Amino acid sequence: MSIAPLFVDSSAFYALADRHDASHRLATQRWEAVVKAKRPLVTSLAVAAETATLVRRSLGFDAVQAWLDQLDRARLVGAIELAFLAEREYALARDLYRQLAQPKLSFVDALSFSVMTLRGIHTCFGFDEDFLSAGFALYE
Repeated sequence: MSIAPLFVDSSAFYALADRHDASHRLATQRWEAVVKAKRPLVTSLAVAAETATLVRRSLGFDAVQAWLDQLDRARLVGAIELAFLAEREYALARDLYRQLAQPKLSFVDALSFSVMTLRGIHTCFGFDEDFLSAGFALYE
């Protein structure tokens, strides 16, 4: 029996990176549980770009370099898969973005929803309630 993968959102990555973030402690506890369970993790190039931008703007150059190094190490050992986006992910994201019509929904979130939908991933490790509104579960 295989363990269902989790999609990792920038809200989780950022909370892990920023010790002063309100969700840092919870994110750290959940991250440790996921790693211990060897749960398959997937994120996207769009989430990585969004996270790198947030970390650099809020925490600085050294922090973003450390975060990128951690992501690369995790990818190298197979702990997380970085999904690159193609036409089918973009097309589905565009359709979902139009269908959901939520005023605060980011296009990065719509891209995340498309990756999750196309890969059959039902749960997100993150703190963004837009995933709930789109019909996904948040990892607890």
